[in-house]
Amino acid sequence: MEIHACEGIGSFLTYEISTVNWICSKLLQRDPYENEMIEVKGSGLEMAGEGVFAKKDLLPETVVAFYNGVRIPADSGDEDDNWEDCSYRIFVEIDEDVTDIECENSERMDMPEEYRSLDKYCATLAHKINHSFNPNCRFGKYHHPIFGPIPSVISTQFIPKGTELFCYYKYLLDDCPQWYADLWESK
Repeated sequence: MEIHACEGIGSFLTYEISTVNWICSKLLQRDPYENEMIEVKGSGLEMAGEGVFAKKDLLPETVVAFYNGVRIPADSGDEDDNWEDCSYRIFVEIDEDVTDIECENSERMDMPEEYRSLDKYCATLAHKINHSFNPNCRFGKYHHPIFGPIPSVISTQFIPKGTELFCYYKYLLDDCPQWYADLWESK
C-alpha cells in the first residue's frame, strides 16, 4: 500500500498560548472557523462603535467566536486600574453559572488598548461583541487548537444571518462603568 499526501492548503498554523506580554505571532490572521461564522461591522447600538454579526444562520449552542489576548495571572490584582484599562478583561475559566465574584482569583484574558483596532489584531473577534441584558449568546470555555484554553462565545438561540451578537457582561453594579449602570437604570 502506498500513501500519498498533498501539500497543505492555507497558512501554516502553530500552537501558541499567549502570555502576559504577548498575544500571538500572527495578529492579523483570522481564525478559519470563526471567519466562517462572524464578521465585524458598525453596531446597531447607539455609541457602541463596532459589533459582531452572524455571517450565516447560527443554531443554538454553536461556538461562534473566540477570545484570545494577553493573560493576566490570577495573583495579579487590578485594583489600581480604571475601567478604560480593564474594560476588555474576561475570566479564562468563565462559566455561565458562576458569578464574577466566584472567579476573582482566576486567570484573566485582556485585549490591550493598542490591539483593540481590527487593523492591529483580528486573529479572534469575541472582544468586539457588545453587551446586552437580553443577550443571544453566552461566554464559555474552549480549548482552541492554536491558542489553548481561552474564553469562547456560544449562541443561546437560533440567530439568523446578519443579526448582531450580544453577551451579558455580568458586571457588578457597585463596580461597573457608567454606561453599564445607565443601561441598567433604563431597562
